[in-house]
Amino acid sequence: MKRFFFSLRASYLLFALLAMMFGVGNRLAAVDEYNILFRKITATHLIHCLEEIIRHPILFIWFAVFLLIGAGLFINTACCTMSQVGVLARLRQTGRDKRRRIVQMALIHIAALVVVGLHIIEAALIQRHQPVRIYPGQTVTMGGCEVSILDISYVTDRSIITEDETGRKMKSSRIPARSFSVEKNYAQIQIFKNGSPPEVRELRMFAPIREGMGFFFLDGFVIAYGSDEIGIEIHHSFNPLAFIFFGMYIVLFGLLLIRYFTYG
Repeated sequence: MKRFFFSLRASYLLFALLAMMFGVGNRLAAVDEYNILFRKITATHLIHCLEEIIRHPILFIWFAVFLLIGAGLFINTACCTMSQVGVLARLRQTGRDKRRRIVQMALIHIAALVVVGLHIIEAALIQRHQPVRIYPGQTVTMGGCEVSILDISYVTDRSIITEDETGRKMKSSRIPARSFSVEKNYAQIQIFKNGSPPEVRELRMFAPIREGMGFFFLDGFVIAYGSDEIGIEIHHSFNPLAFIFFGMYIVLFGLLLIRYFTYG
C-alpha cells in the first residue's frame, strides 16, 4: 500500500476515478430529486448541506467516495513530493541537467500540493449565499453591505427570462450565446458599506464586482409569471483566497509549461 501512494500509477488511477465521480455527480444533479440540493451546494456552502446529503443514501455514498478519492489524491501528491525532495537531497553530485529535471519535478509537486491544500482550506473559509431576487428600487443586505438596484438594462428577448406558472424559465446553458449581450445587459447597483460613501457600479454576467474580500455575482435576469417587470438574481461570495488561488495556478501551469518546452 505504501508503494502504491508513491507511484505515478496511483496518480493516474485516482485522477481517473475522480473524473468518473464528477461524471456521476453530473448525472445525479440532472435528477429532479437531487437537483435542488446540488443547486444549494453550488450556491451556498457544502457544510450547510451535510444534513440533507446524509438524508439521501445515494448522495451520501457518492459524497463519501468522492472525499475518499480526494484524500487519496492528496496523500499521493504529498508522497510523490516527499520522494522528489528526498531524491534531490541525495543527488548533490549529480550532473546539472539531471539535477535541473529533479528540481523542476519537485517544484511542480510542491505547487500541486499547495493548490490541493488551498482547495481544502477554501471548503472551510468560503462563504456563499443563495441568490436573492431584487427589482429596481429595492434594497437588500448581503455581505455586510446594503445593495440597491437603481436601473436594469436588458435588450435581449424577454421570453428567455420569463417564468412559467411553475416558476421555471429557460436554463442559462440553453440560451444561444449570440442572442445574449453580456455588454448591453446589466444592472446599475449602489453598494453602501458602513464608513464609506455609496458606490454606483454596473454589474454584468461573468463580471463580478469586488468589495473587500467579497464578490457580488449577477446570476441572471428574471420576469416573474404574470408580471412584466424585469428583476435580477444576485448573490454574494466571501473568498479571501481568490487571488492566492489565481497566483498559484499561474505558478503551477508556468512550471508545467517550462517542463514541457525544456524536455518535451
